[in-house]
Amino acid sequence: MKTLYVLRHAKAQPTSKAISDDHERPLADKGVAMCPLIAEYMKAQKAIATKAICSTSVRTMQTLELTLEALGKTILTDFLPKLYLASPDDILTEVGDVDNKDSSLLIVGHNPGLHQLCTMLAKEGDKKKLKSLNDHFPPGTLAVLESKASSWDNIGRQPATLVDIFYPEV
Repeated sequence: MKTLYVLRHAKAQPTSKAISDDHERPLADKGVAMCPLIAEYMKAQKAIATKAICSTSVRTMQTLELTLEALGKTILTDFLPKLYLASPDDILTEVGDVDNKDSSLLIVGHNPGLHQLCTMLAKEGDKKKLKSLNDHFPPGTLAVLESKASSWDNIGRQPATLVDIFYPEV
């Protein structure tokens, strides 16, 4: 069994004249405040991944760094330019390259790809949580999915169970 922790970056600063490159947008103060809440949830649920893959955008890397700092954990992380604004298929390609010795994976990235990935995979689980997942995936959302797949390259080939979904409220 494989567990996916799918984390959309926390709230970012809007594009401005000072920050015109979307890739370089940092977290807003609200986003910074979300990260310890995400970490608290992860601690309470014992939701600690053995591996992480993260987009190379400033806001995703800050989200990962601040969340892990609040967790007091270090997770081996691959920073992948291909995850920046990636489609669900592109994300699954990167997931498929993860070593199968890792039983759990944290993905830190962007919408709409992450939301589409979760709704594509999550076909089982609590109906209210599934509806909530289908309705929205705002900044800072963490979805926990379990798959019976024995290897990462088989994740997209069978339905996953939505174990939980967390929305940090700041």
